[in-house]
Amino acid sequence: MTTSPASPGHSPENGLGLRALVRVERRARRFYEKAGFAPDGAEEPFEAVGVMVPEVRYGRRLSAAEAAADRRG
Repeated sequence: MTTSPASPGHSPENGLGLRALVRVERRARRFYEKAGFAPDGAEEPFEAVGVMVPEVRYGRRLSAAEAAADRRG
């Protein structure tokens, strides 16, 4: 799985779980899609070893219990 360190992993305040994935990593994308994540339309390239790599943000709604657990730490 490839995630960007600048991308938030979750946001319990608004009940969203977010992940940033490299667009061409089909295996990682299938993994998150099976877990209920879907691309939300946000894309941002980043540079890796001098090459621009496309990154796609995936998100899903957190359940009330998941959001509460994230707030508690």
